Amino acid sequence: MLANKQGHMDYVKAYTNASFLIRDDFDFKDGLFSATTRQAQLRQDDLAYQLDKEGYALVDETLENPRCVWQLMKSTTSRYTPEVVEKVCARPRSSS
Repeated sequence: MLANKQGHMDYVKAYTNASFLIRDDFDFKDGLFSATTRQAQLRQDDLAYQLDKEGYALVDETLENPRCVWQLMKSTTSRYTPEVVEKVCARPRSSS
């Protein structure tokens, strides 16, 4: 779904934060978000959005900006191939 934008994309854009741009200092490495490497609990501002002059979140309605939630979600979940999920869940893929 993420790789091919299969789903109700009008809904995703209108009713989720998928188009919101995340601050440049937020990162995901080695399976950990940048906040978790600094402390045990995520603070609310660790996932802060980029804001305009009036304090509103900046958005990319095309979902192509590498800093939008959609692209970051794609990159963080790309490691979970069907083979990895099968191994983690200890359950074979269905044949259907």
